[in-house]
Amino acid sequence: MPETASNYRQKYTHARRLCACAWLGLAAIASVAFLILAGCARKPLPEAGTAAEQLYAQRCGACHRAYQPSTLTPAMWQIQVDAMELKISGAGQPPLTPAGKQAILAYLERNASKPQ
Repeated sequence: MPETASNYRQKYTHARRLCACAWLGLAAIASVAFLILAGCARKPLPEAGTAAEQLYAQRCGACHRAYQPSTLTPAMWQIQVDAMELKISGAGQPPLTPAGKQAILAYLERNASKPQ
């Protein structure tokens, strides 16, 4: 049965509507994703620009992002830094000097969350 001009027009119009709806849906999804990602922007580390902040960001940020010091308590940071020393050597990074370790720990402890 041959397709009439009217049937073709209906199918064409329907296809255009579906395409427009798909683009609107895609735009909505992209907008939501943008808003979510914008809300997840990292806040700057405390004491920005200080030698301690820069040392922490440089040494710890060499393998992973430098986490906000407030995510752990001072005691937890002590355990974490001790554990990371093993991973630092395993990653082929130079070890922390005693002074560097102390400076990083002091920075983390100053800006850590307070134990409950």
